[in-house]
Amino acid sequence: MTRSELRRFKKVLENMKEELTWALQISLDRLVVSQSADPMDQIREFTEQDLDSRNISLLVNRLGKVTDALRAIREENFGVCASCEGEIAPRRLEAVPWSSYCIACQEATEARAGDKAPETAGAKVARAR
Repeated sequence: MTRSELRRFKKVLENMKEELTWALQISLDRLVVSQSADPMDQIREFTEQDLDSRNISLLVNRLGKVTDALRAIREENFGVCASCEGEIAPRRLEAVPWSSYCIACQEATEARAGDKAPETAGAKVARAR
């Protein structure tokens, strides 16, 4: 991978990290525990809290992956598969810049985990080879 490509990926990942941090803060601010006397309001509040909690979990997970990818750039091993140590295809990194697995290892991981992807379900769609 060229230095200009690394700089471009670094910029993309830094922007993602900033956006995810901002979105996480907004989601945390929205997460308010309240009690309503009306049972229908309680159900609505519980549902909203559950959705907010799931969103926070997803944001924290993605933020961790983006942070790991930025660390890989600093340590000069960005674009190297964490499993087979082969190169991660540039098209895959374009689609999922926080990828830590090449397509083959990602698919093998998903197959072993019963299709519970360590990256995202969208990574399956973005089969960049």
